[in-house]
Amino acid sequence: MINIINIIKHTFDDIMEENKNNQDISKENIDGAEDVKNNKSGSKNDERKGRPKIPRLISEEPKVEYFKPVGQPRYELEPLQLTVEELESLRLVDYIGYSHEDAANSMGISRRVFWNILKSARQKVSDALINGKVLQIGGGHYKLRNCGDVCGGGRCNYRVRHCNWKERKGV
Repeated sequence: MINIINIIKHTFDDIMEENKNNQDISKENIDGAEDVKNNKSGSKNDERKGRPKIPRLISEEPKVEYFKPVGQPRYELEPLQLTVEELESLRLVDYIGYSHEDAANSMGISRRVFWNILKSARQKVSDALINGKVLQIGGGHYKLRNCGDVCGGGRCNYRVRHCNWKERKGV
């Protein structure tokens, strides 16, 4: 009978010791979670997570920086930002007449990403035309491509469909 009592006592002591260790571990986990919550883990807030964005390939820089309705000063109108890759998507599909697949290949992106860019561009241009807003062209994440002699001295001709292009160095 004494053996049973000793076994129960040792088992109880083991359980209490294990419980104490688990509480210490839980406390460490909670402290670690608070460190992450308070950004004490050493990571930067502005550090981008996930896959890096691939630069879109465009033929040339835009010829103008903005469009506005006639007769009104630019500072009185609400501006809309149209990125360079959005302008390129409009040029390829609506001006030249590429299919979405050909245009996406030309810009070096997937059809889905191309569709999202084109949809955004069409919405912005429609908003600017209907509501009389300034359309500012610039910005975005892109690289210029150099087509060499095929497109007339390094500048893509708007009507050339099959360019033998390479990325421009230094851009």
